[in-house]
Amino acid sequence: MHLVLNVIVDKQPREACKQATRRLSDCPKDEYERLNTSLEGLILTCLLVINVAGLVVMYVDKRMARLAVSRIPERWILSICLLGGTLGVILGMFVFHHKNKKRNFQLGVLTVVAFHVTILVSLVLNH
Repeated sequence: MHLVLNVIVDKQPREACKQATRRLSDCPKDEYERLNTSLEGLILTCLLVINVAGLVVMYVDKRMARLAVSRIPERWILSICLLGGTLGVILGMFVFHHKNKKRNFQLGVLTVVAFHVTILVSLVLNH
């Protein structure tokens, strides 16, 4: 984004269009590394936030179970897993001893883990 704004501000409109639409691999090495590093940081930050959210959701659901009030649906917790919060949810299962005996829930979490591993392996192999 920063690269595109600099090009548009500094160059003539026609040249700006050519430069703004160039591929990332055509960027200068230092600009490519800066963009790549900021993207990795953003992804890691999002994963950290979603995993903390998964841990908090497991705590809140355990607390609600003890108080015998309305609970968080399992599909919401599995959705958090699917979005990348699997580690937080699994950590919450062990730390708070929550949903350890629910085989369907465990199967759902394992399915999400298998899905994530498949994606990671395919990304590594195709890179």
